[in-house]
Amino acid sequence: MHWQDRLHDLSKLRLTYAGRDYDRTHALIDGKVRPENTELKYIVVEDPDQIFRRMIGHKEFDSCEFSLSSYLASRCAGDRSYVGLPVFPSRLFRHSYIFCNKAARIKEPADLAGAKVGVLEWQQTAAIWIRGILQHEYDVPIQSIDWVRFRGERYPMKRVRRFKIIEAPDLAPETSIERAGDALEKGEIDALISSRPPAGLYNGKRIRRLFSEWEAEERGYYERTGIFPIMHTVVLQRRVYDANPWVAKSLFDAFQSSKMYGYKYLEDHGDKISLVWARSALEEQRGLMGPDPYPYGLRGNRKVISTFMDYQLEQEVIEKEVPLDDIFAQDSSTD
Repeated sequence: MHWQDRLHDLSKLRLTYAGRDYDRTHALIDGKVRPENTELKYIVVEDPDQIFRRMIGHKEFDSCEFSLSSYLASRCAGDRSYVGLPVFPSRLFRHSYIFCNKAARIKEPADLAGAKVGVLEWQQTAAIWIRGILQHEYDVPIQSIDWVRFRGERYPMKRVRRFKIIEAPDLAPETSIERAGDALEKGEIDALISSRPPAGLYNGKRIRRLFSEWEAEERGYYERTGIFPIMHTVVLQRRVYDANPWVAKSLFDAFQSSKMYGYKYLEDHGDKISLVWARSALEEQRGLMGPDPYPYGLRGNRKVISTFMDYQLEQEVIEKEVPLDDIFAQDSSTD
């Protein structure tokens, strides 16, 4: 390496980033995309909860993938430890993440009223989306449900007063989906909403999804609302942003470029993906959601985030809403 190139590398801002390995971010991992004036060390951590807890508890990374719920809750509570970038690496429809014990005879959403329904955390992003969808799309009053919480909240929040939340007897800071799934299989709870399917859905005979035609439910929801639920955003530690405000745009542009690499790979290498009908699925998705189903920036996401914050307020995760322009870095995109 020429000495001038080495000097240039030394002048770059060195950042650690923790996140999962998505096709949308893989070009940042293998170096095909490099943020301008930034030497990014991308640390792959596949368990999102571990990323969030390590960041909240120890500020372990300069930047990371982060729970949308935890970030919005922190900002609405006045915590300015982090600066959000309008980059959303994880989005999922959640109709297929409502699981029932077959003996509970829950056949439709209305049957959840009066039932015991498990959640890992009250403030978990997936749980907030599901409760909001049940209430607003299926007319299920979520105050009519007895909620059972299996894990300690990752971000401190005030006591929820308008909902009945029972703590599992072995509540722990990091109780896994396996414990909640076991409770569902044994009939300790009637249903479970979570970010991952419990093992008993595949290994046992006592658990089923609430919606057997869940893909049709999710498509119908998107056609009615235009909402593809956001799960995670990206945050920078405040100290990094205040010292280097330009880095927000550098990272935003890099995540955008990496996402386009991921799209191009799907377009050109369908035979390398172990889904036999990958091409037809991609074309069908494009017909419904357009060429960019994972938009970054605020322009294409205001309705999604505002709807989510409405759900947070309704479910007492936050006490007041904060304007989105005050929550995400203004110089991170052109929106």
